[in-house]
Amino acid sequence: MARKTIRDFSGGLVSYQSELDISDSQFQEFDNAINTKRGSITKVGTSTAQSSALSDIYNVSTEFIRYRTEKDASGNDTSTEWWVVANSNKIYRVDVNDGTSGSWSTVNTYSTFGSEMIANRSFDSASTWSFGTGWSRTQPDPGLSEFVATYNTGSGDGVLSQTNANMTTKLKKNNTYKLIISLLSGTGTFEVTNSSGTEVYVSSASYTSTSHTVYFSPNESNGGIAISTKSSSSFNVELFSLSQAFNYDLLVHNQILRISDGAFLNNPKWYGHIKRDVFGQGLNLSNYRFRTPPMAASVNNWYLKDTELTPPTVVPMKYAFDQNNEIDAVNEVGIFVYYPSNTVQNSNNTDTLLITDTAETTFSDKDKYTVTFIYDYIQESELGRDVNGDIGVFSLNSSIDGKRCPGIQLVPFTGDSLASWNERITAINLYWQPEDDVDWYLVTTYDVQDGFSEDPRAKNSTKTTVLRKGPTVISNPGCWIPCLEPYGATSSDNQDLDNTRTNYSQTNIRGNANWTSAAPNAAVNKAIIVMHSVSDNNSLSDFAEGLEKTNTFIANIRSISNQNIVTGVSGGLAVSWGNWLGENFDDIDFSDYFFSHLHGFICSVSTDKVATWYLPNDGLKLATYNSLTGRAAETRLKPIKWNTATVVGNKAFYGNIDFKDRNDQTIREKNRIVFTDNFKLDEAVVGAKFVDVGKNDGDEITALHSFQNRLYVFKTRNIYIYRIQSAQSVNFILERHIAGTGCLHKHAVIDTPYGICFADNKQVSLLRGLEISELSLLIRDTYQGLTLNVSKGALSLGYHGNINTLVVNYDFDATTMYAYNFDTQSWSKFNGFSGKFQSQFVLDNTQELQTFDTSTYKVTNLFSSTTNNATSTMLLKTKRFDFGLPDQFKRFTKLHITYKGSGTGTAMSYKIYLDGSDTPSITQEMIEHTTLQTHSSRINELGKSIEIEIYGVESNVRIDGIDIDYDIEGSNP
Repeated sequence: MARKTIRDFSGGLVSYQSELDISDSQFQEFDNAINTKRGSITKVGTSTAQSSALSDIYNVSTEFIRYRTEKDASGNDTSTEWWVVANSNKIYRVDVNDGTSGSWSTVNTYSTFGSEMIANRSFDSASTWSFGTGWSRTQPDPGLSEFVATYNTGSGDGVLSQTNANMTTKLKKNNTYKLIISLLSGTGTFEVTNSSGTEVYVSSASYTSTSHTVYFSPNESNGGIAISTKSSSSFNVELFSLSQAFNYDLLVHNQILRISDGAFLNNPKWYGHIKRDVFGQGLNLSNYRFRTPPMAASVNNWYLKDTELTPPTVVPMKYAFDQNNEIDAVNEVGIFVYYPSNTVQNSNNTDTLLITDTAETTFSDKDKYTVTFIYDYIQESELGRDVNGDIGVFSLNSSIDGKRCPGIQLVPFTGDSLASWNERITAINLYWQPEDDVDWYLVTTYDVQDGFSEDPRAKNSTKTTVLRKGPTVISNPGCWIPCLEPYGATSSDNQDLDNTRTNYSQTNIRGNANWTSAAPNAAVNKAIIVMHSVSDNNSLSDFAEGLEKTNTFIANIRSISNQNIVTGVSGGLAVSWGNWLGENFDDIDFSDYFFSHLHGFICSVSTDKVATWYLPNDGLKLATYNSLTGRAAETRLKPIKWNTATVVGNKAFYGNIDFKDRNDQTIREKNRIVFTDNFKLDEAVVGAKFVDVGKNDGDEITALHSFQNRLYVFKTRNIYIYRIQSAQSVNFILERHIAGTGCLHKHAVIDTPYGICFADNKQVSLLRGLEISELSLLIRDTYQGLTLNVSKGALSLGYHGNINTLVVNYDFDATTMYAYNFDTQSWSKFNGFSGKFQSQFVLDNTQELQTFDTSTYKVTNLFSSTTNNATSTMLLKTKRFDFGLPDQFKRFTKLHITYKGSGTGTAMSYKIYLDGSDTPSITQEMIEHTTLQTHSSRINELGKSIEIEIYGVESNVRIDGIDIDYDIEGSNP
């Protein structure tokens, strides 16, 4: 007696060779079996839901990622992992730790869809429609010129269709579309197909008399569209509307989620947590002559913003504090340039130099000023332009001395409660361009919280002490201050002040009469402005002329009592009243000060714009805009819309892009990659920092991937591998171009410990550095025979860490996946599970394989390594053994199978096939074993060759060996 022993299952599934030629350890069928251990196989694990269910999920390509932030949903400093799902027009997020009890929140909702693609969507004309069996165009109300498409059930099933030629815009494969079908009456049962009925877009369903929205992605382009009834009752369609929807791409870097609509219909978004104080929030300033600005706030929230680094719109202000009320729109920053002089009025100094004069001809009336916004502490916008598109603005102050250092006041518009302020902005840079100079020089940086208080020029002009923010020092004029509303210019807004010196103090201003009667508009938390009388106290222009002078005193009103105003913060400390220079009341030599000429003016405080004190421009030419950003002054930063993106060494790479050039013309580049500097993921200079990849290969970029400081550019049939050495394109080294293979979808590329795995129509491949190998060789026939559902995002690869296996999903509802085990370098087939999988795979913290199920609307762990599936069928079919004697008969006497199971449910069975027959000669159920035992059966069959099939749905199955006893007929025993 001879015995064939099988103890090695490491060969797995092989379909590329004859069943006679494969090795003993390889199998014709190898379903739901894990062979990481060479001496045995176990059954694949179950799939388990990990999250609560979402709503409004459609069977279309879905983006699914898992990422970490150091903030939780409430903004607490708690490290948190998130699941993010992008499907149809919404993006959702939930805390991973909340599991199945978590509540999904909506991060973003896109609302802009493509243009209408159906001609005569309301059936105003029948010319573009084809009305098949049972269909007709009818007029429900003869008195109204409104028509519907009517289906009458008595005629049998039929088709209402519009061909590709009649549609206003053609369907394209791999795009996602939104279809709205509105039924006026009745209930219709139908499926949505292409016009010829060869491809089903939306499976058959029942639709009631209301409006219904579905999404779909066609496998082929230019197919037209149709409704095909399925044993339906009668119904009327009043609207059939089709438009392109969204193709998402999600990019995570440094805890920030960036969202792109790859259909290029909507602007890309930035989503992250921002925690910072802004505009002087919480500053303890006993000598801070104003209360903190009304928009001062502690920002601590999650924000959705555009990725675009929107520049400021600069506005030249005619008057200080925007008394002309010109700053009134989002992103506007007013710039007021004032050249002080040593002016005496009524024997008193009313205007004093901010700092000592500099060299002659340093300044000119042809000098220009502009600002930029600093985003996220590191990204700088382009230079601000005026309403005409010109960079910077001129001073509107005509009294200019070439050596006189001007004071600069900024007035940014924030909106009420920061409603018009982008919380991503962390600072404002002020630039100065001297006459006939090409460069823009940095004057200072205004921090969003501290203004220019860190600047050495934020000091009292008459003292050496640097003015800081504490209660024991003189007020720092570098901090943000409230902006004054335009002066009311009425007699109710001003009055003469008391002319007796002793009636004043550091915190007290005394009027000639009671404020409530002489200037009834005076009120707590308004501002009082003290200066010498102007020509007309009820004139805005005269008031503004006095307001700009550096010796003009300005303070917040803390309280009002009869003739006395106490300066300071309402409900807080009394604060010295002082002037632009930082001088307080007691800093003035009052021996010859004429109080008889002082006048008090009242202004309200703006709630939607903020201001600064004068910053002296000392005329130093140090850092320039070009040296700080590497960009020319004229460079525009246009937002990039992308289909695929990755990060290599903190540089972002965006591929298959859509952008606008400097003339705002839209440019679509399927072969172009735009890249950024380190950490500046939104500073995309499309005209300078780009690489066109294989622009003559007739291919398009499908995926960008980073691995070991290389950029891998995948196209459908080409791969380009770049070594990234710096942020300049000239230092991108093309290390290898691999032609003839590629990646069909960004879901179909994944990192593994062994390299990058990816898939196209031809094969599943592994890239190790620069070397490529085909993983699917042993199942090449099977793989190339699959229908890859790329359009629905279902061609996706995942790495299962616990079983060291690459999983290949190829169709969203095929209930079958293929798995490649790296330990044994073999394939198996996983099937019999339920679900629709149209997203990426990710690893959870326990190395389990995770994805999003668009049928249950839940995050799901697939093929858990700690469980054993009790519903799927484990099946393995051996090679066809002829024992090297294909023409000689053998007597097969016994079969021995060493295995164990759960001991519950249906036991495992086996089948025996002889001589290549498809019909088994023996089918037998085995005895259940809960411990590892050998089941022996007498088979007594005669044949030239034998194949053994073992199968069953029992859980906790382990098979350790198969033995076949046989005798060769006609041989000696």
